[in-house]
Formats: sequence, structure tokens, C-alpha cells
Amino acid sequence: MTTYLTNRLIEVARKSSILVTGSSGYLGNELSRQLRMARIPFIAVDKEPSRAPEEETALNLSSEAATLSLFQEASPDTIIHCGTHSALAYQNDFISSFREDLLAVSNILEGLSGNRDARLIFFSSSYVYSGLDPEQTVDETTRTDPSHNFGVAKLFFEQYVLRNHPNSVVFRLSSVFGNGQQQHPNAIANMALECLANKQLAVWGQGKRRMQYIYLKEVVLSTFEAIKLSPDLYNLGGEDYTSVAFTAKQIGRFYGAELEFLSEKKEGETLPFMRTKKLRSAAKDYRSYPFSDALDEYLSQISS
Repeated sequence: MTTYLTNRLIEVARKSSILVTGSSGYLGNELSRQLRMARIPFIAVDKEPSRAPEEETALNLSSEAATLSLFQEASPDTIIHCGTHSALAYQNDFISSFREDLLAVSNILEGLSGNRDARLIFFSSSYVYSGLDPEQTVDETTRTDPSHNFGVAKLFFEQYVLRNHPNSVVFRLSSVFGNGQQQHPNAIANMALECLANKQLAVWGQGKRRMQYIYLKEVVLSTFEAIKLSPDLYNLGGEDYTSVAFTAKQIGRFYGAELEFLSEKKEGETLPFMRTKKLRSAAKDYRSYPFSDALDEYLSQISS
């Protein structure tokens, strides 16, 4: 099996000393997999590693001593930080999630204090736009006042990273889907699994909630672009803005499942649509995957 990284991105990555944190998570695992397939040397760490010790090191970034020792020994010049808590974790336990993520980011920044030229890639979230009018379209200059715990935390970490390590690329990431190692399946994965199990799909409300999904492949390609992007804050989301009903109908058709709309159930929050012009203009090999095509590809993969 070959990687889907472009030749240029492979050459860029080979010239870097790469550290991937949270390498057993959804995004970190796929980034690591692509690096392995492209035969690019890298270091992978996770507090709960899922692979052999020679491929993935057990390390809790909350430990200052362990993290600083790693940076002294490895001297990475590209750090892709995926080892953070999810939106669900922040919704259920804000204090513990924020405390652990703050320690991890602080230790990484301390480890980079002697290497200001190193590139740090950090993933924020479209939840920083929560609480805004969902009818408006937003970009990186939009004034934010997040209502969701996850958005509050991510907005803080964006500024914390950019102020303390200016050579950073921060991505405000929309809802990711794709075939990978998910610890907390997202809405699309849950709908697909329900169809596979029951040949039926229940949709909360009328399915009017709109989502800006992004395919996992697009996130990975953009992450490797970030090694050489101008340091800055970028929105990273798909170009489609689809209703839950539209997505559910496509998944239902794929599996031949019947849909049921549960009108008494409250739908989730619709976040504003993020413009991604800034990233598309800056990235040399930016590739956008049309949502319907990417969804069919993903459904084919999990059905095989």
C-alpha cells in the first residue's frame, strides 16, 4: 500500500526531524501511518501507545521531566501536536481536560524555548466560533466569543501557542471524518455503524443542523503543508456545508437503510461556515475533497 502524500510533501517531510504527539489518536495515528508508508523517519509518542515500542514511545506530556528529556534527546524541528482532549472530554469534564492539556502544551513550549526555529503545528477547533450567529460566514479575523467549553479552551491555547512560539501554524479544524483509529466515533461514523447494525437510521429532530465536515486525507495533506507554511492561524474545513438530513440520506442510500426522524429530540448546535481562502491561497498542494465523493469513499472502506 502506498501513501497518498505528494512527492513534494514527502521531500519536505524528509528534510525535517518530525515528532508526532498523540500518535495513537485519530489524527496522530493516520499521520504516523502515512509517514511509515512514505518511509520518512519520525518519532511517535502517546501516553497510551497502541503499537510496538520501537514504533511508538510511551510518554505523558504532562510530565515536565519526561517531555524536556525527549526534546533534549530528539531535538525535533517539526512538532505535530495531536495529543489533546476531545470536545466530548471538555463537555464532560472541563477542569481535568484543560489542566492536562495546559501542562502538555506548556511542557512542549518549554522544550522549544531553545529552538525558536522549530515548527510547531497545533490543532484548534471550529468550536471557537460557537455562540456566533450560524447564518454568518466567518474567517480568521472574525471576533469570537465561544459558548462551548472546547471553544473556550482552544481559543486560549491558540494565543498561548502563537505568543510563546511565533513559528507555529495553528489550524481551526472543522469536524473530521475518514477511515482511521477513532476513540470517539463522530456523527458520520455513528450513522454508518447504526445502518450496518440495524439497516435503520434515527435522526434527531428534522436534521436541519448544518455541518462543515473535512475528510481525514485533506487534514493530513494540510498538516504536511504546514511544515513550510508561513506561521499563522488558518481555518481548515471542507468546502461543503451540509445538513444532517442530507448526510443521513446519503448514508442511508449507501446501506439501503430506512431513516426515522425523531422530532422530539433536540438537534445539536450549528456552527458558522468557515472560509478557508487563506489556507488555500498559502498552500502549494492544497486539495479539497468534495464531501459526497469523500463520504462514499469512506463508507466503502468501512464496509469492506
